[in-house]
Amino acid sequence: VKYLITHGHQYYLDPPLTFYVMALLYVVVKDFMWAVKLVPILLVPLGIFPIYLLVLRETHSKLLAASASAIYVLNPYTIRLSSDLIKNALGLSLFLYTLYFTYLAIKERKWVYVGVATALSVAVGLTHILALGTQLAFIALVLTYLALSDRSQVKYVVPILITNITLVIVGTQTPLLGWDVFKGLRYVEELSGLEEPGPVHRPQSPSILKALAIERVLGISLIPPSVIIAFKRRATRLLLISLIALLIFANNPLNPPEFEWRFLLLNSILLPIPIAYLINEVKGFLIRIALLIPIVMVLISQVVPIALLYLRPTITQLELNELREITQKFPNETIYVVPNVALKYWVETIVNPENVVKSPKELSEAPIEGPCILLLSNKDLRHKPPPMFKVAYRGTYFTAYLMPPRP
Repeated sequence: VKYLITHGHQYYLDPPLTFYVMALLYVVVKDFMWAVKLVPILLVPLGIFPIYLLVLRETHSKLLAASASAIYVLNPYTIRLSSDLIKNALGLSLFLYTLYFTYLAIKERKWVYVGVATALSVAVGLTHILALGTQLAFIALVLTYLALSDRSQVKYVVPILITNITLVIVGTQTPLLGWDVFKGLRYVEELSGLEEPGPVHRPQSPSILKALAIERVLGISLIPPSVIIAFKRRATRLLLISLIALLIFANNPLNPPEFEWRFLLLNSILLPIPIAYLINEVKGFLIRIALLIPIVMVLISQVVPIALLYLRPTITQLELNELREITQKFPNETIYVVPNVALKYWVETIVNPENVVKSPKELSEAPIEGPCILLLSNKDLRHKPPPMFKVAYRGTYFTAYLMPPRP
C-alpha cells in the first residue's frame, strides 16, 4: 500500500482492488497499518447483509436470517480470512453481493439487478482469484439449472456469465488480475495429474486441525439433507443446488494438498444458507432455537483459538523496532535477502521493497551498489548461513549477515 501511494502503481502483480481500497482508506486515516486493518474490520462483515436479506426472503424468518448471518460472522474461517488473507476475504464478501443480486435479477426479472450483479462480479474478479472462480462456478451452475427448468430466465444470467468468462480470458492475456488466473490453471493441472502437486500446507496448530475437521464435517453433513430439501421443495432449488455443488467441491478430500485448505475456507460463505434452509424445515420457534444453539456454540468454540492465533501481527512491536534499528545501520542501497516470506513483507514496509528479495538467486546480474545482507530470525531453524557469511548485527530477535561480494 505504501508503495502504491508513493509510486502510483503496485509493487506486486496482484488483483488491484483491495490495494486501491486500502490506499483510499490511507488518504482518510493517514496511517498505513490502519488502512490495512480497516478492510477486514469494516468491509468483510458487510457480507452479513446479503445473507440476512436472502434468507429472510426465502424463509420469512428473522430468526433464521439473523442466525445465518451469525453463522457467517462466527465461522472460524471468516476470522482466518480476515487476518492475513484479506484479499480473499474481501472477494468472498463481494461475491455474496453478486449472489444476492443475481438471485434478485432472476426472481424479480429486472435488468437493473442484472447490471448491479454484473458490476459486482467485476469487482470480485479484481479482488481475488478464488472468489472469482467460486463466482464463475456459481453463475454457471445457476445458468445450467435455469436452462433445464425455466429457459425464460436464462437471459438474466447470461450477461453475468459472459462478463466472468471475459475477465478470465483478459486475466490470462494481461496483468489486470495480477496473473492470478494461472493459479486456477495450475489447480486443474494438478487435479488432472499433468503437474506435480505443489508444497503441502499443513496446519501447525492443533486448533487449526480441529477447526478444519469441524468445517469439513459440517460441510459434508449438510449435503445429504440439502439434496433432500432441494428435491422436496422446488422453490429452494435455484440456490440450494448450486450451493450443494460448491460444498461438494470445497470439501472434496481429493483436492490437491496445496489448494485443499483454501477451498475449505469457502465453507465460511457456503454454510449459512443451507443451514437456514435445513432449520426452516422444522416448525416451532423453540425447536429451531434448540437446533441452532449447538451449531453456533461449536463455531464459537473454534473462533476463540483461531482469533488468538491469527488476529495479531506476525511480529511484535519489539521485533518491528529491532528491524527498524537494523535497517538504519546500513546504507539505503543495501539489498536484503529475507528467506522467510512473512518477515520479508515486514522488511518491505520499512525499506524500498525493490531492495528486498527472498533468495540470492533473485539478485540482479547488474552491479550492486550497496552491501547484501542476509536477514534471519533467531527462531528460524530452517535457514543456516554459509560459514563465509559474517555477522553484521546480532540482536535479540534477528541476525543480519554480511554476504561476500559476488565474483
